[in-house]
Amino acid sequence: MVISGVNSDPSLAMTAVAAQHGKPILVVGADTSVQARERSAPSIIQYAYSTVALATVPGLALTRQGLKRWFFVTADYPFGRELQAHGTHAIESAGGTVVGSVKNPHGENDFSPFLQAARDSKAEVLGLANGHAELLKAMAAMEKMNLTGRMKLVGLLTFIDDIHEMDLRKRRIFTLPTAGFGRATQKAANGRNASTPVKIVCPPPCRRQIIPQPCST
Repeated sequence: MVISGVNSDPSLAMTAVAAQHGKPILVVGADTSVQARERSAPSIIQYAYSTVALATVPGLALTRQGLKRWFFVTADYPFGRELQAHGTHAIESAGGTVVGSVKNPHGENDFSPFLQAARDSKAEVLGLANGHAELLKAMAAMEKMNLTGRMKLVGLLTFIDDIHEMDLRKRRIFTLPTAGFGRATQKAANGRNASTPVKIVCPPPCRRQIIPQPCST
């Protein structure tokens, strides 16, 4: 068993070698959907989230709410480019449009030029197709440029420690996708997979959530 790293480029190389030799590989951090779609193989197990889910959910949901003009700031490597591609497909299928995009080099520190382009585009939504440190740097630049009230801000990949770095005001203007069944009912969840029991938990004041539980063997 091989466990892949947390970056898309080395994970794609590792899954290719594992597939070639028929060795099982567990992808725990690299989000690229290529290893589970175009380059899928019986030995590749994508345990991590994927760029398809991360970008499609907010792309559809916010566009259907009437926010139809999007701009992307995109990490310039497979992970970021895939987020933008999947997000664009979702936005356009819901009747929206991507009015522009820029690519930030991996590890970029100055996001001001990218955000100036987003401001000039008159977009309603700014999609951050990057993550972690780059997301936080972009948010800091938005605040400095007084852009936080002009566009809806969407982080397509956000970790809990990113949230901890934000003050309450930043959290209120921030939208992110996360995994789960959402508002699915017990009956609907059971219908998805009758062999997978679910546990319904509702820690106040959260909405009811349905969480899959592993089957006993």
